[in-house]
Amino acid sequence: MQSKKIFAALAFAGVCTATFAADSAVTVYGLLDVGYSYRTDNFNPTVSSRSGFDSGQANGSRIGFRGNEELFPGVSAIFTLEAGVNVDTGENLQNGAASNNSATTVQRVWGRQTWAGLDFSGTKATIGRQYSPIYAVYSEFEPFGAGTVGQANNVIKNVSAYTRVDNAFRVQTPYFGDVFGLDLIYSLNTSGNEANYNAASPATTSDKRYMGGVAKLKIAKRFYVFGGYNQAKVRNAASNDHTFDLLGVADFDFARFTLGYENEKDGTKLAASGPDKGQALQYNRLHVGAKVPFGNFALLASYNYSKDKQELDQKAQQYALGGVYNFSKRTDVYVAYARMLTGSGLTASSGYDLGDGTFSNGAGYRSGLSSGLRVRF
Repeated sequence: MQSKKIFAALAFAGVCTATFAADSAVTVYGLLDVGYSYRTDNFNPTVSSRSGFDSGQANGSRIGFRGNEELFPGVSAIFTLEAGVNVDTGENLQNGAASNNSATTVQRVWGRQTWAGLDFSGTKATIGRQYSPIYAVYSEFEPFGAGTVGQANNVIKNVSAYTRVDNAFRVQTPYFGDVFGLDLIYSLNTSGNEANYNAASPATTSDKRYMGGVAKLKIAKRFYVFGGYNQAKVRNAASNDHTFDLLGVADFDFARFTLGYENEKDGTKLAASGPDKGQALQYNRLHVGAKVPFGNFALLASYNYSKDKQELDQKAQQYALGGVYNFSKRTDVYVAYARMLTGSGLTASSGYDLGDGTFSNGAGYRSGLSSGLRVRF
């Protein structure tokens, strides 16, 4: 009986999709990424090495629907629904509990992206759960594409802190004159805990407002400059987090080079004594990367560095080397190795460890290998 219900639901969804597609463009797409990973050198010396067959090391595995419908000349309605999946287990990746505005527990089904909006001749205005502008830039241009153990966002922390933003309004423009563009986002509540709004005494500690933007400059179709600013602040709280990012890209036929800088003023206040009394933690970070193609193969390399201004030895350096071989436009294999060196002021809870394209939390490991197969459809 249960199988009949599932079949009927799938058949109904197929009919609805076909009907909608008759008047607009709807695309079903996806990516499956699975392979072998290895981690060692944990912050905790009693934790042994880990190896396994894992999903989504370079890119999170997913299935999604995207569509558009022309409403007027130059104006279209657009949407994306995208769910993550663990290929190694078949589980829904983002199925953690969330609260809606009736204070009942629900499951997050479309955990990767869920947004809808309008496209005005290339300028998009969308609302929902969507990528932050700074993550979109790094995932496109840094050598490891914000994935594998070699991803820059293991050290350039602002990139991983707001990969996706809930309850967000985003505006993306094309390159005007093929030179200048903007990508802006604002969220009223990044936590997704919408039960706050109906509570008798609304909690504010989880109501985090977020704003960010990237100014994009293209020069001679070979050089790109991205300047970004982000601010995250818990409502009615005194502290907030500010980040400034600058990324330059030189894209040649023989290689693509990236050079980035990030300055973060952490909302965490230091102890009430000492020379840095009352100051907010501040970090300076550097990214250097290269992607060098050789036919269907590309060599990947990067160096990422972070250091606190207050000389607390919260220093991290990550060296990464890897490669990707493209069998076709849809299928490739990859391998990446990374090693992170950390100062005495960092611990496992500091977050400076080797995550990958699915898990930003590297569980305290500072040396690791990612390898796998990606198939797109």
